[in-house]
Amino acid sequence: MALKDLLAALEADAAGETERLRAETGTEALHIVETAQREARALEEHTAQADEAELERELTHRRSEARLATAAMLREEHEACVATLQAALRRRLETLREREEYPSVLRALVEESLAAIPSPSVLRVDPRDIELARDIVRDLNVRLDLEPDLDTLGGVEAVDGNGLTVHDTVEARLRNAEPALRVLAGELLEAVA
Repeated sequence: MALKDLLAALEADAAGETERLRAETGTEALHIVETAQREARALEEHTAQADEAELERELTHRRSEARLATAAMLREEHEACVATLQAALRRRLETLREREEYPSVLRALVEESLAAIPSPSVLRVDPRDIELARDIVRDLNVRLDLEPDLDTLGGVEAVDGNGLTVHDTVEARLRNAEPALRVLAGELLEAVA
C-alpha cells in the first residue's frame, strides 16, 4: 500500500480528531480574542483621559499578546494533529503483516535494500518474516545470511561486510514521512478552519 493511499485513508481517520481539537482550541482562542477586544475597547474609551501615544503602545502590546497566544495555540493544534496522524498511521501499519499484499511489500523492501548496498552479506528480518524472507532471497537467487533479530512492523535491514546498513523498515519509512505528515496536518487544519 503506497504512502499516498495510507495518507489519504488517514485524512478520513484524522478528520474527527482534528475537528475536536479545532473546537477545543477555537473556543479558547475566541475567548482570548474577545478579552483582548474588550480590553482594547476599554482602552479606547480611556483615550480622552490618557496620553494618546502611551495608549497606542498599550493597544499594540495587547494585540501582539493576543496574536502570540493564538499562534501558540495553533502550533499546539498542529502538533496534536501531527501526533494524531502518526498514531493513526502506526495503528494501520501494525496490521500490515496480516494483509495479503505484505509478501509483495516485503519483497519490494528486500529488493530495494539489496539495490542500495553494493555487497550485502546479511539480511536482518523480524522473526515473524524469516520464512517469507528465505523464499524471497531464494527467488532472487542471492546469497545472504538471514538473521531473524529485527523487531519491526515490517521490512528489513541489509548489512555489508563493513557494517554499512540500509534500514528499510516500516518504522524508517514512517520517520521519513514525517515532513509530509506535517504538511498534511497543516492542510487538514486549513481545510477545517
